[in-house]
Amino acid sequence: MTTGFQYAEKLSDEYYIDAYKTNTERVPDAEWRPPRIAAVQMSAAITACARIHMHHYISREDCYYTDTNSVILGSPLPDDNVSPTELGKFKLEHKLNKGIFLAPKGYCLWTDKNQIITKHKGLAKPLVSDKWHETQYADLKRRIVALVDSNFLINWATLDIMKKTKLVKLSTQTNTKRELVYDNNQDWVDTKPVNVKDYAGQDKRVLLYKYRIQEYDLQSLREKVVNLRSKIASLTSDSIIKDKQGQSQRPDAPKKATIQRQGQSNSSPTLFIHPPKKNKKKHINSGKKKKKKPG
Repeated sequence: MTTGFQYAEKLSDEYYIDAYKTNTERVPDAEWRPPRIAAVQMSAAITACARIHMHHYISREDCYYTDTNSVILGSPLPDDNVSPTELGKFKLEHKLNKGIFLAPKGYCLWTDKNQIITKHKGLAKPLVSDKWHETQYADLKRRIVALVDSNFLINWATLDIMKKTKLVKLSTQTNTKRELVYDNNQDWVDTKPVNVKDYAGQDKRVLLYKYRIQEYDLQSLREKVVNLRSKIASLTSDSIIKDKQGQSQRPDAPKKATIQRQGQSNSSPTLFIHPPKKNKKKHINSGKKKKKKPG
């Protein structure tokens, strides 16, 4: 039995197409080979240089919309930065009277030549018009469901190409490359960069390693807490013992009285709480008192 088998389709009497799914989680680290990818360092360098070059223009206060290599500004650029043929300079394509910019790759332009240009991504592009942009701009949360005919739908499991009518949700498009920012009223006001973690398809493996590291750190912290608690307990008991000894040796401490029982011999002196008074015998002389001899 072959592991990872998904399905098989017969193309002809001699050819079949098989689909497998490889589970790389159980492969040892020494045998695992990351998938081959394109040279992303080149595309990253080109994009970084383009952003550096475009930052001077997209950071302007009158910048209404920007894409990879285009900007829509409220005032014209200097003539030195505009040329229809020279590389590295901008080309003036349209002069606008009005524009609605809902999202990246989604806007509507009214040019000075009475031309309407709409831009929208997805299957619902035929349903988008200038009226829809105006209505959607009034309520960015508005969403409608409509039927759309897809003339080129690919079923990757069977490699079939078909035409199909689908139900789609038509709403304000959100950029999946940036994270949306909402205000206190839950209105979309801005975007921020997405923190991307690329593990080359080994997300579960990396997360498992991180989980093990966190478990080890947690166990170390628990041991430290136990040691600290034992030290605190020993210090507390020592301080209590010293405090008791100090109280017993204090000169102003109250002395405990002991009462000696009858027939009990004790070499140490005995302290009575109320020492008995000595019985002074009164001598009673009967008869005449003796006269003192005159000196």
